Amino acid sequence: SPARVKLDPLAAAVKSTLQKAAATGTTLTWTQIRAQLPPGLPALERSQQTAVLIQVDRSRAGTAPLLSALVTGADHDMHPAYPRIAAAAGRLAPRGNLEAVAQWAVEVSRFQRAQ
Repeated sequence: SPARVKLDPLAAAVKSTLQKAAATGTTLTWTQIRAQLPPGLPALERSQQTAVLIQVDRSRAGTAPLLSALVTGADHDMHPAYPRIAAAAGRLAPRGNLEAVAQWAVEVSRFQRAQ
């Protein structure tokens, strides 16, 4: 059952994949992330993907850019769950979609500037 999926091994694998993307300043769709995960890990529903990304970002230092910012939608724009993930990681909740996109763009640029 998807509700019984243990998220810790998935979060560790996703974090590793996103750290590699961060090192190159690139973004990935969930499909691209999934293709890089070890075989045998279960597929996730969207709510579980969000829970995994929250777990990944909660393990980061307070001022470190959020790895979840590197997860994009199919057209490489902000993932729809990003505002919820950022809020769960302790970032200020955006007031509206425009502010959310701006916050997301800043986070992505922090990884790209590190190159």
